[in-house]
Amino acid sequence: MISKEFYQLLRYQILERHLYGVTAKYRALPNFIIIGAKRCGTTSLYHHLGEHPCIIRAKRDNVGFFNNNFKLGLNYYKSFFPSIWSKNRIISKEKHFMTFDVTTGYLLNPIVATNIFETIPDVKLILIVRNPVDRAYSEYNLITNQKSFEELISDEINKTDRGNNNTLGNIIDFTKNESFLLRKGMYAKQLLPWFKIFPKDQFLILSAEDYAVTPQKVYNDIFKFLGLPQYQITNMQKVNKGSYAQMNTPTRELLVNYFRRYNDDFFKLIGKSFDWNK
Repeated sequence: MISKEFYQLLRYQILERHLYGVTAKYRALPNFIIIGAKRCGTTSLYHHLGEHPCIIRAKRDNVGFFNNNFKLGLNYYKSFFPSIWSKNRIISKEKHFMTFDVTTGYLLNPIVATNIFETIPDVKLILIVRNPVDRAYSEYNLITNQKSFEELISDEINKTDRGNNNTLGNIIDFTKNESFLLRKGMYAKQLLPWFKIFPKDQFLILSAEDYAVTPQKVYNDIFKFLGLPQYQITNMQKVNKGSYAQMNTPTRELLVNYFRRYNDDFFKLIGKSFDWNK
């Protein structure tokens, strides 16, 4: 009888990943991981950071190893990254090398922080966040739903408040088959488990609003954080940018007030603030 481990090796590492899976043990692990958040510019970062001559990105974004595929083993994960020969070639030419993973779902699951720490404890972590009002509306316009945005957020506010999810220490359960448009914007609750495991100096926290207005400055901050030479990114085009009608003004005012306390928790946690109260 074929063992479960052999079946997983054959199916996921060999048949799915082909040559990359066969050579997995000769591949690098990521030096930094972008852990979220969804609809905040992560896809654009994935596509454009690879312009830097010292950086090679993973074979795809949202690999989802540390949340959904951790059981498949480290070599499955390594199959998504460049070989040690590519790494050495870049180091010999540029003096530096880095590769990275972008998976927006990592932030939402506290077990991911533990999985990453046990695997790559010195990895650098990047989080890009957006005004949670705009983040929620952007995600809503990507999903197919019979309900209006106002109906969905009204339902979620009622469920959240009934569930006593208003304190910083209460971790959110995203495993249920429900809409979490608003709770995904309660960043402090999601980030707190990470700060309990990783030193804060391993994090770079960015604003999607800054990225939209001054993208090169954001790239400069990333390169400085990673210890890489500065580099001018030529492709500033946003990837997966949504196009939809503006949010109703009364709805926006309601959500700005609703998120004020959650934003304050987040700003206290990270030691800086963003202009989200509008």
